[in-house]
Amino acid sequence: MKVTVLAGGVGGARFLLGMRAAATGDEVRAIVNVGDDMWLAGLRITPDLDSILYALAGVNDTERGWGRVGESERVSAELAAWSVGWPWFTLGDLDLGTHIARTSWLREGLPLSTVVERLSERWPLGVRLLPASDDEVETQVIVSDPDAACTFRSGGPGIAPSCPRSASSYRGSRTRRPHPGSSMRSPTPTSS
Repeated sequence: MKVTVLAGGVGGARFLLGMRAAATGDEVRAIVNVGDDMWLAGLRITPDLDSILYALAGVNDTERGWGRVGESERVSAELAAWSVGWPWFTLGDLDLGTHIARTSWLREGLPLSTVVERLSERWPLGVRLLPASDDEVETQVIVSDPDAACTFRSGGPGIAPSCPRSASSYRGSRTRRPHPGSSMRSPTPTSS
């Protein structure tokens, strides 16, 4: 029997761990959210896919709830010193390897679904991961108050709202465009 699950993030990862354990002999597929994907510091980041990949592989940080176990954040600290990215969203050093590999393959023209297959080959997951779309379909919320935007975006578990940027620099940091050589399309901005 084939079982298909719609999943996203840490909660989806936990559900899939249980599903994998219960579905002995069944083929489990997970269609994973890509609405939280983004371009950051020149890299394509897919938080939900990565959280699920790491959890199924048994290499996730269960204490924090995201990222890799044994992670360090030296590169994120250096990026913050250069005011690149957001202070409330860090990239772990081990996790950066995944982001660099994914970005490289996307820039070679591979669709995200093929990239996810390649990343999944590293560990025996027991679940086939499928991105909800090969296209960039990021969720974007445009607000006039940058502090409200930071609170909205940083309201996740264990993340304190902290976003000292001005409205113009925050909006600029949220603008995502494909990088030269990328086959990825950017969504068309809408006016508010």
